[in-house]
This record gives sequence, C-alpha cells and structure tokens, in this order.
Amino acid sequence: MRILKKSTAVLLSALMLMSLFSVAVSAASGTLKVEAVSNVAPTVTNSYDLAKDSTVTFTFKAKTAYKIANSQGSLTYDHNYLTLTSFALKKVSGQIVNSKPVDHVYFNSTDISTLADFSKGEALATATFKIVKAGFTGISFDIEELNAIDNNADVPVISGGVIKDSKAAFTNALSPNASQKAVKKANPVKVKAVKKTVKAKKLAKKAQTVKKALKVTKAQGKVTYKKVKKGSTAKLYKKVTVNSKTGAIKIKKGKLAKKTYKLVVSVKAAGNSKYKAKTVKKTVKIKVK
Repeated sequence: MRILKKSTAVLLSALMLMSLFSVAVSAASGTLKVEAVSNVAPTVTNSYDLAKDSTVTFTFKAKTAYKIANSQGSLTYDHNYLTLTSFALKKVSGQIVNSKPVDHVYFNSTDISTLADFSKGEALATATFKIVKAGFTGISFDIEELNAIDNNADVPVISGGVIKDSKAAFTNALSPNASQKAVKKANPVKVKAVKKTVKAKKLAKKAQTVKKALKVTKAQGKVTYKKVKKGSTAKLYKKVTVNSKTGAIKIKKGKLAKKTYKLVVSVKAAGNSKYKAKTVKKTVKIKVK
C-alpha cells in the first residue's frame, strides 16, 4: 500500500512539473503587436515574438527651429501587456516626472535659462518596457504644451495639444524586433577611378569641372564624396573642390604645370536596413596638358 502511495505521489509530482513547464512555454510564446500613437506624431506599429523579444523601447523625437523652454505631457500604456522599466526626458531641464500612477507617466519641464535645442530632430523622451504577454496593445504619448523662446518672446510650438508651429515635426519610433536586428550584410559598392584630362590654357582662363571621374556601382544607401589630403598631389588638392553629391571635381582657375596629378577621393555608401555603410578611397589621375 505504501508503494502504491509513493508511486501515485511521484506521478502527481511529474504531472505538476509538466503542467508548470507547459505554462512557462505558453507564456514565452506568441506575438505582441504594439501600436504607438500620439496627438502630434504619426502612428507606428511593430510586432514582437515573445520567444525572441523581451523588451520594447519607445522613442518620441522632436524637430523644432526654436529652442524649447518648457514641456508638458503624458505617456499611457497597459500594464497587462507591458511593464515600464524606465522613462527619461532628454535634453530638457527642470524636469518633474511622475510614474507612480498605474499605466500612466506624467511629466513637465521648465528652464528659461537653459533652452533645449531640437533643431536636428533629437529624442525628447524614451520609455523602455518589459513584455508581459502576447496580444495587442498601445502606447500613447501626448504633448499638451511645448513652448519656445525666441528673442525673449514666447513662441508656442504645441499649445493645448495642437501644433502651432508649422515648421515643427514630431515622430514616434519603436525598437526593432529580433528579426529586424539581424546582422547586416557587407555593402557591395564598387568604385572605379577614370583618368581625366584638362587643358592648361583653359584652366588659366576659367575654372574647369571634371565630371564622372568615379564610376560607382552596386551601392546600397546614399552615396557621398569627399576629397582626401593624404595621397593627393598637394598643389592640386588645394585647388579643387569635390561635389559631395555628384563627385564632380572642380579645379579653380589658375596656372598648373603640364603633368599628371593625383587626387584621392573618399566614396561612402551609407547603407540601409540590410547593408552596412562602406567607404572606399580611390585615386583619380588628372592630366594637365
């Protein structure tokens, strides 16, 4: 009889462990779709695989021509799906952040002596969450007031939750999921230098522009050009400018001895979501005859 009881106890223990294991697996499976909305920024969405993703980071960016003196707003989320682990205001001073209320963060900042510069479109606020379970949830970030000072005058950028400055721009962003964080491929950009010729007589009378001295193929992302001092013929380097967008080489008006000069040009392919950035340096030979 004791043996039977022991066997039964072992069986029950095993079943309990299997049940707990099953719950743990189900809790770490499925997909959470997150929608980030704002009263002043476009809505963005992203999905997270609970088997691979454990956190979500929300970022609100502001771009304003005027420097910001104060801000006021709130962040709202659902603790059933997301647990807030951190919230931070960026750049602004004199902040007060209250994250005690469930599912809400209220904030404001005021500092008229140290104005915040968002001219390049930097982050105003970031919030990081731990994923609780699969499903669908939303993050709402609302700005009630965002005021600037220009020439000692108050300039409302956002007032009463409405954008007042037509030049201001705001964006929501959600962190990439595990699959989006995949390692990027090497940029396949290829650059070939083409030898060019200019006439000394023409150069003595007028600046000359050398086009298509560099042939760029298979570039992924925006391509930009820049002259490089090291390796270039010093006299030519001082007399040229390189168009950052087209790569065209402009030689200033003046006398140059009849010979072949070297100009090193750096070509950068910025890359994109699939490819890394890559910089290639090539030496362009320019013959003055």
